Amino acid sequence: MQNIKKLFALLNNRQKKVVIFIFVFLFLSSSLQFIGISSILIAFKIIKAQEISDLGNMMNLFYNFFNFLDFLIFKKVAIFLLFIVVVLSVLITFLNHNIVSYFSHSFSQKLEAKIFSFYVKCEYFFYSNESNNRIISNFKDHLPRVTTNLIPAMCMFVTSVSTLLTIFIFTLFIDFELSIIIYSSLGILYYFLFVFLKKKLFSLSQDLVSSSRGKTEATIDAINNIKIIKFFKDKDIYLKKFYLNSESIVKNSVKLFLIEVSPRVLLDILLYCGTIIALIMFYDRAANELIMDKLLFFAIAASKALPTINQLYTSIVLIKHSTVSLNEVSNEIENLSLDARKNKIIKENIVFEKSLTLKNVNFKFDRGNFKFENLNLTFNKNDCIGICGPSGSGKTTLIDLISGIYKPQKGSLQIDGNIITENTIDSYRDLISYISQDNYIGDLTIKEAVILGNIKNNEINLKSTEDKVRQSLDKVELLTFVNSLPNNIDTKLGDNGIKLSGGQRQRLTLAKVFFTQSEILILDESTSAIDQQTEEKILDKIYYDVKKNNQTLIFVTHRLRSLKKTDKIVFLKDSKIKFTGNYSELIDNKGNYL
Repeated sequence: MQNIKKLFALLNNRQKKVVIFIFVFLFLSSSLQFIGISSILIAFKIIKAQEISDLGNMMNLFYNFFNFLDFLIFKKVAIFLLFIVVVLSVLITFLNHNIVSYFSHSFSQKLEAKIFSFYVKCEYFFYSNESNNRIISNFKDHLPRVTTNLIPAMCMFVTSVSTLLTIFIFTLFIDFELSIIIYSSLGILYYFLFVFLKKKLFSLSQDLVSSSRGKTEATIDAINNIKIIKFFKDKDIYLKKFYLNSESIVKNSVKLFLIEVSPRVLLDILLYCGTIIALIMFYDRAANELIMDKLLFFAIAASKALPTINQLYTSIVLIKHSTVSLNEVSNEIENLSLDARKNKIIKENIVFEKSLTLKNVNFKFDRGNFKFENLNLTFNKNDCIGICGPSGSGKTTLIDLISGIYKPQKGSLQIDGNIITENTIDSYRDLISYISQDNYIGDLTIKEAVILGNIKNNEINLKSTEDKVRQSLDKVELLTFVNSLPNNIDTKLGDNGIKLSGGQRQRLTLAKVFFTQSEILILDESTSAIDQQTEEKILDKIYYDVKKNNQTLIFVTHRLRSLKKTDKIVFLKDSKIKFTGNYSELIDNKGNYL
């Protein structure tokens, strides 16, 4: 019941109505399926009958109502109609499978999109406290268990219960005593079997989730460090982790499978015992013959009931197995309330005309000792600002506060004296081009890498777009190299630009600066892999464009020489601003820090 509540919490109102309809439809249709199959008993009676009086009152009414003159013709018509009933029963079964499959896959797509939307739109601070491997595991492991295991299992549960209930009611009318014996035995057996295996099921599910996550972590870590691994003393470190978790998955999956199939062995024994009991009970000693009608009906009931009991047990095992994943997905979905609230916020535009300010800002991470206290900074429009300092001094964190990636825990980010709020944050970010040290390129063409996220699909192949891409590549000293390639700007770069050198990758991402021409340019160590001579050429062009286009540049670097032409330098140390001024004020005549 708890699982049903959690599953329903993941559904919207329309999906809840659909699920209720599906459950009701499955319940009714599964009952009809057994009635359709049981019609073989009626067919047997019709074939055996010598005259209409042998078939009982209902058949007599049917015979007389349609004025049949020939009993043989009536038998043929009746058997044909019963055949139609069986065909309809089979079609209903097919429709059941189709409905369950369509809904589970449709729900899977919507749930994945919902969670993916949260991951894309949530605040960046979320990722500073979360493991990327855990997030990937949610998509790779937990969501499929909920959508492809749990939902079909619940539908299977409803269908099985409905079928067994129908069989039970019918068999009670045929032979009350035998029905009570059989169903009591099966109920007690399965109850104790499930109670005995309940804790083991939960434990196996947790182990499978843990092993799957470990396998995912090993895969991702190995791919991300594929070059560095070549120089490890233990080159098989990730391979061992992968194998260890893979073996655990295999062992636990086999155990889970054995738990699922174990009742089938017991059912074979019960079937044998049940057959002996039925033969004894349906043997007419006076006539020295078996009561075939009852025996046939119980044979049909058993042929349907036994696999249905297995399905019921399997559905319970799958539901229990999916509990860990359902809990994980449910907990993650709770975070979507923030996303839903943000979507209801009325967006407002903001204009940058004078200055950008951090006022009385406090910020710290949940883990570690780093923190900014009472931070105050003002950057004027059309200024070129340099930010430098030793590693760990807070340069990137400062940039993340300026760009609105992190929210101040106290104080505010302001533009022209107006505080940036949730209503204006998207409009503010639209003013910014942010180029980091390790911008992800993906397996794109050169043109796609430059324009990614900055142009509409219907403008990608316009000549004006391609001309602008080439101009941007020229300004980062990359056009000559690109022209030497067989496919020019349509050349594929390999995953994350693996076909390029580190400096070429950085120059390619810097081309975005010239392509987008945003009002605020933020470069975070984005020239660190470029040689000094090429860097100076590119920076001169950037400085020129900034002044010409009335843009604002905020440039983070370790190379103080790169900041010679900036209007202001902010020097950070130990998360504090130690100096603000220009290059000549920071460096003495011997080239040392003041």
